[in-house]
Amino acid sequence: MQMEFRLAQSEPFMEGMTRLVHEQIDRALKELSVRPIDPVSGPHQVRKRCKKIRALIRLAKTGMKNRRTYQQENRRLRDAARMLSDIRDAQVMIETYDHLMAVLPHGLDRRAFGPIRRQLSQQFQRRLHTTPTLDIVFREIQAGLEKGRQRISDDMLDGCQETALYTGLKTTYAKASHCMSAAFTRPTDNGFHEWRKHVKYHWYHCRLLRDAWNPVLSKRCDELHDLEEYLGEDHDLGVFEKLLVEPHGERHSSASPFNPLLVTIRKRKHILRRAVRQSGCRLFVESPNAFSKRMCSYWKIWIQESPRARETREQSEHAPGL
Repeated sequence: MQMEFRLAQSEPFMEGMTRLVHEQIDRALKELSVRPIDPVSGPHQVRKRCKKIRALIRLAKTGMKNRRTYQQENRRLRDAARMLSDIRDAQVMIETYDHLMAVLPHGLDRRAFGPIRRQLSQQFQRRLHTTPTLDIVFREIQAGLEKGRQRISDDMLDGCQETALYTGLKTTYAKASHCMSAAFTRPTDNGFHEWRKHVKYHWYHCRLLRDAWNPVLSKRCDELHDLEEYLGEDHDLGVFEKLLVEPHGERHSSASPFNPLLVTIRKRKHILRRAVRQSGCRLFVESPNAFSKRMCSYWKIWIQESPRARETREQSEHAPGL
């Protein structure tokens, strides 16, 4: 029976981490074996699995005996996701265009932007049918995950120290907090995208622990998910903006038919960045040390309340004296 992406109260930390890594790899292998491949949902699902596995081993890496294997497997998973990034990115640009058409001011003739949509569709089809084909890419990723499944368990997670939870949470939170400060100190598309990547890791880690105090941590997970979605939209708009302005300088002109689209993009990015500042300042108000201590305290209290822990205490209390 497969559980959701969370640690269970009845299992030791590293036992749970190993279970979750195996579950994510097994689900990815199942999705990679489905034929025919859905060119939209297929790459998206596999990329999500790779990111979840990377989040899991990132959380545990400070307690690993074999850091070299961590670097190798993390790189393998990153490269696997990148093999599908061109197709996924092309699809996201189509979705971004459609979203922009829905929010353009009334009165604008949307037919003027039709060539952009056709160009994006053609680009998606080209990437879909270039060599290597999607089928070959899926088979390569599948082979890599099959090889890595046991190696992650034996060489990385086996014997990993329980203190990795504290250090892993602290490190990921600190990185997200630092990237937030950097993004607002010097606002750039790349800076906000970097913040988004580490918010996503932190979100995954909070999801693992949310049952430790569900009313509090589920709310945090929801807020982090919203923050990651806003940052993702900001990134997509930034990429779309570059597609409009970089190839032809004349598109900067106020007389350009694309100018209303650029104005809409920039207004939306301004709204998004104001929203993520408000959310981020609240979510990352604690110091990394204070946050990690609080999460680990929730975790320890929760574990002590488990039936297994209560049974162990009761047996100890009723054991005959030595």
